[in-house]
Amino acid sequence: MGSFRSGTECNLVPFTLFRGLGIPMLFIGFPMILLCLIPIIAIETIVFNDKLRTNYVKTLKAVGLANVITTIIGYPFSWALLLGLQLLTRGNSSVFGTETLWRKVASVTLGAAWLSPSENDQYWMVPVAGMVGLIPAFFISVYLEYFVVLQFFYENKKDLLPLSWKANLITYILLIGFLFWSLFSRFFSNL
Repeated sequence: MGSFRSGTECNLVPFTLFRGLGIPMLFIGFPMILLCLIPIIAIETIVFNDKLRTNYVKTLKAVGLANVITTIIGYPFSWALLLGLQLLTRGNSSVFGTETLWRKVASVTLGAAWLSPSENDQYWMVPVAGMVGLIPAFFISVYLEYFVVLQFFYENKKDLLPLSWKANLITYILLIGFLFWSLFSRFFSNL
């Protein structure tokens, strides 16, 4: 039985389970986001606490809760938005074809929620789809986390949205950096 390998070399999903159906990125991205949750909470807590200068434990609770809610609600919602876009645009390889690299990239970009089955190209498709998936997730995170942290620090209301932007920008740059590393390390290992 073959196995699907993400760009990070993890055997997360048996490939034969989805052979012919494609790869729902929610099942690959969500576990990765869960693994990154604690470092993300730590980084964002530092960003918020640096500006707010409040009780560190209170900041940790607020940012931690905000990130858990974003992970449980925001990330699947982000995937659902991408799936809706994919269904509306028919974003998959049957529309764009796979004759050229640019057609494949277009297919993965508009079909990032549910990748078409292509065993030969998964090493780059999964990280690229992951990066595309982070775009709506970023905006959902900024506003959802702002709303949750606001419940803890209403007195700092004017500072919270810019802090949410800053904290999420830092952590999402790190997530995209990880996906780029995954993409390039897999790309060069396939040469």
